[in-house]
Amino acid sequence: MAADSELEDVRPSTVVVDARDLAVELFKKPWRQVGVDDVQQFLDAAQHHEPLHWEAKGTKLPHPDSLRKTIAGLANREGGFFILGAERDTGAWLVNGIPFDDREPGTWLSQLLSNGIRPAPEFDVRVLWHEGQMAVVVVLVQPIIRAPAMVDGRLPERHSGRTVWVEEGVAAVTVVERVVSRSRGRPLAEGRDAATRENGLSPVQAAPTLSVELDAETFATTLRGQLTDGREAEIEVFLAGALARMRAAVDGGDGQGLARELDRVTDCAAVALTLSQKSEIVARSVNVLRESFDLGLSRPRGHSDVVSHQSLWLGVLTRVRAIGGLAVRLGRWGVIRQLTLHQVHDGGPRLWPTWLRYGEIHVSRARLYWEGLGNHELLESSRRPLRLAADQMADQRTLHPDGVVDERELISAVCQFDFLVNAVVAWEAREGSPEKVVMPYYAAWEADRVQPIADRLVSDHSLRNAVLPDVEDSDLAVLLRFVGIRAARLSQSLGSWTFWDGFEEGRTGAFITQHHP
Repeated sequence: MAADSELEDVRPSTVVVDARDLAVELFKKPWRQVGVDDVQQFLDAAQHHEPLHWEAKGTKLPHPDSLRKTIAGLANREGGFFILGAERDTGAWLVNGIPFDDREPGTWLSQLLSNGIRPAPEFDVRVLWHEGQMAVVVVLVQPIIRAPAMVDGRLPERHSGRTVWVEEGVAAVTVVERVVSRSRGRPLAEGRDAATRENGLSPVQAAPTLSVELDAETFATTLRGQLTDGREAEIEVFLAGALARMRAAVDGGDGQGLARELDRVTDCAAVALTLSQKSEIVARSVNVLRESFDLGLSRPRGHSDVVSHQSLWLGVLTRVRAIGGLAVRLGRWGVIRQLTLHQVHDGGPRLWPTWLRYGEIHVSRARLYWEGLGNHELLESSRRPLRLAADQMADQRTLHPDGVVDERELISAVCQFDFLVNAVVAWEAREGSPEKVVMPYYAAWEADRVQPIADRLVSDHSLRNAVLPDVEDSDLAVLLRFVGIRAARLSQSLGSWTFWDGFEEGRTGAFITQHHP
């Protein structure tokens, strides 16, 4: 939650603990009335002890990662306050400000915390005093719900007087279960037992806990039962731990372990998507795939004992396209934009609007699409991204719930998803350089694979509103002509002259002719 001078309600919607109530306990005033003097009086009473619910720093502004670690750690525990601008002097606390240089404290902190913690907790930044480059700032942090807050794939937790990184093991599971259970307003074990009783099962008869150690069929069956029974909290526990396990697999060079984790997260998305009403699990699963992709931006490069960032991205994007192909086959249009739009900032001067294009560039440069191909098989290497996704759909049962594994049908579904991806990113980049973000791999295949989804886009308002909201007919006509031309050029460069000729005929061609300005 961004800083807002008019903000009055930072109460989370379902959690039973509220940091605003804690403010009254600590500062003796409602949160919005707390001032510098109240902070000083609290610190005077606190003496030398930094307890569970607060942290204070002064003299020098902490490193951004340290700030994020503390805020996320407080959120993963019970919420609390981070005081910036207070330091100890011979045992006593002095609230005399901290230098922010030329930054505007509230805006800078809000952007820093919103962008560097995933998922970001609810917080409120209050600048209590600001003069020149010095400021006193207090950040209220609400306890996070549903999934723990993580920084660069790591899990922080607030302890008394310090914030620590929690590694894999019982401690990590405890943090995850605490966060997920409070979103339901009751302990996790209590919720699990209640669901078991509601379904007439004894604890012995209850389905196994989700784990990557389960075989694929048992995992999918367990997952489906939990979704049907309303036990999403257990799925969220699994998903919350998946990123940490993937990080360990990448760092340990365990390619098979990474693939297994990615498959199980994909199962979560696919089964929830098939059931349609479980959109929260779909969104959370896709977010885990996004976060796993981002691991490749920060992992060491050039080390032989780690999974390369290109291999990581190939694995993630293949599964993203497979989920997209399933979404097309099911007509679940609401997930298309989420699968498409994930910004990538690698520290360079350019912000990439879509992870698909960014990842593809690096995978292609590493020639991973050329493995097993000759140097002259340009067309087949360009088909490889979508072929791999179709193979993933065929191999993973949750990605073909109707049992259809026909190669042509699955490749057509992935081609149609790829068309929608290119339409979305071109539209989002319309004020800049859309030609730099599109890569119509569908143009390496026959045009009749994509024509049906293009025709549906101009006639089906549910599809159009989901993937291209608020786009007028004239804008859509311009957009379709643009992606058609880009596809035709790629097809020609691949030597596939007979495969793609744009949208010159049919319903889409007529729409372009009628509405193009």
